[in-house]
Amino acid sequence: MLGKQGATTHLRLREQPRRRADICEDKAMNKLKGEPLGFVLYRVLAALRIEVTAVLTPLNLTIPQYICLHVLGTDPGQSNAELSRVADVSPQAMNTVVQSLEATGLVERPAAVKSGRARPAELTGCGTALLNRAESAVRSVENRFLANLNERQQKEFRRSLAALATLSVSLPPFGGHRVRRLVPSE
Repeated sequence: MLGKQGATTHLRLREQPRRRADICEDKAMNKLKGEPLGFVLYRVLAALRIEVTAVLTPLNLTIPQYICLHVLGTDPGQSNAELSRVADVSPQAMNTVVQSLEATGLVERPAAVKSGRARPAELTGCGTALLNRAESAVRSVENRFLANLNERQQKEFRRSLAALATLSVSLPPFGGHRVRRLVPSE
């Protein structure tokens, strides 16, 4: 029979030692528990931005350029104004992004259009190839971020985010910035 000291030692040997990363993760989760949703989302987005920037930099892409390529890859022919609305940046900022992608041969726009001023942008072959590489790199970051969730939890997480995203309703500019609201105004 084990004495009190022996029983304690026996229990310690049977326990799986916790990794330092697990302990830090638990502390971080407890720290964020009860925090406002916006704060938690900000922290996640900040960490995600750092990691996505790290995988896009070797491809000579910025996040706004990647977003532009992604949008044009899924919905070609967007004008500068349409791209700026999707990316939630000013038309001037998007024009700079599109011009840089055009200068590097990743995007093309017609020199002139028959009516209006909007020039639809499309990916070139090089743009499509780079987008495929960028998508793969970004997916690897996403997979690392979601690694602690099982497949069912990942699907539910994505479904919940999509539901929140579709709830947002654009309001007129407030103080020069676009404001999004979760509940439609009456």
